[in-house]
Amino acid sequence: AWKSSRVKKIKRYVDRMYVILPFEKEFYGKFGYPVFYEGNPLIDSIGDFNKNCKSLQEFMGKNRLDKKPLVALIPGSRVQELRRMLPPMLEMAGRFPACQFVVAGFEGVDRNIYTSLMKGYGVPVLFGQTREIMKHAEAALVTSGTATLEAALLNTPQVECYRANPLSYFIARLLVKISHISLVNLIAGKTVVTELIQQDMNPGRMSRELGRLLEDSSLVQEIREEYKALSSALGAPGVIRRTANSIVRYLHGEAQDT
Repeated sequence: AWKSSRVKKIKRYVDRMYVILPFEKEFYGKFGYPVFYEGNPLIDSIGDFNKNCKSLQEFMGKNRLDKKPLVALIPGSRVQELRRMLPPMLEMAGRFPACQFVVAGFEGVDRNIYTSLMKGYGVPVLFGQTREIMKHAEAALVTSGTATLEAALLNTPQVECYRANPLSYFIARLLVKISHISLVNLIAGKTVVTELIQQDMNPGRMSRELGRLLEDSSLVQEIREEYKALSSALGAPGVIRRTANSIVRYLHGEAQDT
């Protein structure tokens, strides 16, 4: 009810709305918005990245990594997220010695924070290469957010993780009633990737779910099949151009279908 009232108040300032997630069109449409969905711009961004991405061999050589299977750790880009997410993710390195764990570092964060959090783990951090790390990883532990959608479009099996301040999480659950928090699962309308949230993000569960991705090829195949459907739901290539053309047609006064 709170969210509905906010949406209705905002409506009077909006002549037209472009959304980037398929379920948003139906949601805002219920309140009478002129809603347009041309797709998600990540389709174009990831497509461009794939055209220029270095091979696994080049990536490993450039970063002086060995030939063990790669596991990506994507702990987020905010300092509070890093402090909550990175230490339990790093613990997984000791449980899977046959794999090589790599942390995707965010350029906007003081590197000393990574140094202090990662001391003693022997896991490398690579800055400015998040998509490359995900692209070449056998599996990934990913903090909830846009990165989970990127991992799906890069075809990387993943476990989604999130741990927030307990009070903040409790309040959020009171205000927002949804069955999933993962963008992948929300778009699919079902569980495609495992979500480990709050107390479920513990060493036992993380180890178990990561182990399934590394050892169960049939599970990985199922996830990748669901990724194909997800990619289709996010639109065909050319999202940015279609959206720009639609805006131009609107400004020229041409009629369009919502």
